[in-house]
Amino acid sequence: MSFSKLYELLSGFFLLNFLFLITTGSAQADTISAKIQGLVIQADSLDRDESELVELKGAVQIIYKDYHIKCDRAKIYLKTKRIYMSGRVLMTQSKSTIGGDQIWFDYES
Repeated sequence: MSFSKLYELLSGFFLLNFLFLITTGSAQADTISAKIQGLVIQADSLDRDESELVELKGAVQIIYKDYHIKCDRAKIYLKTKRIYMSGRVLMTQSKSTIGGDQIWFDYES
C-alpha cells in the first residue's frame, strides 16, 4: 500500500471520528451536573429557587447512596428531603429495579 493511499484512509478515519465526537459530544456539553445534600444530579436544565426547590428537566439522572435514578423530570424538595420524579422513571437499587410514570422518593428516611 502506498503512502498516499494510507494517508487518505487515515485522514478519512480521523475525520469520521472527529465528526462523531462533535455530534455526540455536543449533547453532553449542555448537561448540568451538581452535588446537593449527598445527591449527585445531572440534567439538561436545573433551576433552584429560594424555597429550597430544585427542578430538573431532560435526561435527569440522580445518584444517592446505592440508588440510581433516571427520569425525564424531577423536583427535589430540599427541606423535606423528598424527590418527585416523572416521565419514564427508572429507579435501581442493588439488584432491584422499579419503574413508572411518577414516583415519590423520601431520600433521608
